[in-house]
Amino acid sequence: MTLTALEEERIKHVNLITGALHDSCDEIYESLIDRDYSACKTQAKSLILQLKNIIDSIEDDI
Repeated sequence: MTLTALEEERIKHVNLITGALHDSCDEIYESLIDRDYSACKTQAKSLILQLKNIIDSIEDDI
């Protein structure tokens, strides 16, 4: 199956977003292990915002 240029760009965008989510989760893990609760709280808030943006984007497309 051949992907269109638009589909390829969409896949790149999805990979970029999910990569950022994985990085955020990794940072939350590390800050919890290090007992750096301030950093953990900041990163968790950032993750929540990233997830909210995804939900908002999905709702805009529906």
